[in-house]
Amino acid sequence: MTHARHRRAAYERDFRFKVDVPSPPDGLGQRLNAMLRWCEANAGDWANFGSKFYFAGEADAVGFRREFGGENIA
Repeated sequence: MTHARHRRAAYERDFRFKVDVPSPPDGLGQRLNAMLRWCEANAGDWANFGSKFYFAGEADAVGFRREFGGENIA
């Protein structure tokens, strides 16, 4: 397993609340920067892998979805 796949698997295992943000064909661009800044300023324990964001707390995931949209990852 590659390092990136191993890291993603760890996020899937370790973070209970997950949000997948739809990514347009040309990528998230500056929107991704805004998402990362929001997480740094507002979320407790979190991680991201591409357009998937992982949160330890439900309130952080809800706030993120309210701000940026996205779907829960089961």
